[in-house]
Amino acid sequence: ETMAKEGYGEMSCISCCVSPLDPENENERHNLQYFGARVNVLKAMLTGLNGGYDDVHKDYKVFDIEPVTDEVLDYDTVMENFDKSLTWLTDTYVDAMNIIHYMTDKYNYEAVQMAFLPTRVRANMGFGICGFANTVDSLSAIKYAKVKTIRDENGYIYDYEVEGDFPRYGEDDDRVDDIAKLLMKMYY
Repeated sequence: ETMAKEGYGEMSCISCCVSPLDPENENERHNLQYFGARVNVLKAMLTGLNGGYDDVHKDYKVFDIEPVTDEVLDYDTVMENFDKSLTWLTDTYVDAMNIIHYMTDKYNYEAVQMAFLPTRVRANMGFGICGFANTVDSLSAIKYAKVKTIRDENGYIYDYEVEGDFPRYGEDDDRVDDIAKLLMKMYY
């Protein structure tokens, strides 16, 4: 609340995905937020490990990438693969968001709601992540413990066996906090 008021004024409000808005200020601040769905970074990591194949719809290759075939996951190999997965994911995400907003504007779905806004509309677009803490914990386990893959009859990873301990997100441990920062940098 304090951050929103300091940045967006006394009449600020919170929109979807916790983006602050200022519905009264026509000149300086954003008064509209475009829809901001979330992407699942943990799913992107697993899909990348499986060579771009979705773990549910195994006959559908989402993107072209080499699978990680190691029985015990190597952190550097996983991160290189994950970086490629995130590149595909963010490119696709931005394209999808732009298509959604183009079509919304084209067909004027929200004409009634737009009538309540000031004449000069300033918009921001919210992007979100789901699976963040689980992804950070998974990467921490791969880096600081021993993570064995469990594969189905076609070689797709569907589970893991972890041996050893590893720092978890939220435990105020710089080792895992550094992984969290790196993930945000990779995603951004």
